[in-house]
Amino acid sequence: MLTFIMCVLNTIFSVARDPSSSNRSHSCTLTLFPWVCWVIWTTRNQRTFERRHISSKDTATKGIQLAREWTMAQQIKTSQPKHTPGRRSDSIRSRLHRSETETRCYTYAAWDRASQHAGLARIFIDPLTKTEIIGSSHHNFVSSHLMAEALAVKSVLQAAASLDITNIKLSIDNQTLARVINDKLFHKEIGVVEDIKSLSSLLIDISVYFIPRDENGRADSLAKTTLRTHLSVLGSHVD
Repeated sequence: MLTFIMCVLNTIFSVARDPSSSNRSHSCTLTLFPWVCWVIWTTRNQRTFERRHISSKDTATKGIQLAREWTMAQQIKTSQPKHTPGRRSDSIRSRLHRSETETRCYTYAAWDRASQHAGLARIFIDPLTKTEIIGSSHHNFVSSHLMAEALAVKSVLQAAASLDITNIKLSIDNQTLARVINDKLFHKEIGVVEDIKSLSSLLIDISVYFIPRDENGRADSLAKTTLRTHLSVLGSHVD
């Protein structure tokens, strides 16, 4: 692991010394070190818990990219007008405006204990047009249902980033996970929560709400269908 870390650092230092790099900024350089530490840690978690192998070059590139994106996100936040206390009507208008611009998202994860496979589902709803963007995926080597739910949330944030969605109201039916994310707690079973927090910092606004499972039926059904389809290819079944 030490050799891997040194390779990552050498790659980053070579980029930092490159005078032809026109995208670097002073503020990005200042935030580079913590993001490098962060991606090394998450890469280690992916190797340990998800059995994914990421090269030192890709790890270094991800650290530089996250540092740059974080810097840009802070510039967007500071450019927005600061909120000053006003009349109650101003507060009400602010809440109404937020509800009109929030993209609703429902997510669910179906997990098979025997095979340790999971089916992940997400449904985005545009606040203005009510258009739905539906997506699903499967994941291997998932140790628990809680881990599967966390991976589903991570997939939501990754999809949101690719769709340029920056304001999300996320509904999940796992109270434990909602509390961990909202209160920024550490949970030893779900190291992927740190990835969720990192991705969340790149968004303008995200709120996570608990909803009963019977109100999350469509995402539930899609996740189970995704898992069944994947396991049928492998010759397994879902209990």
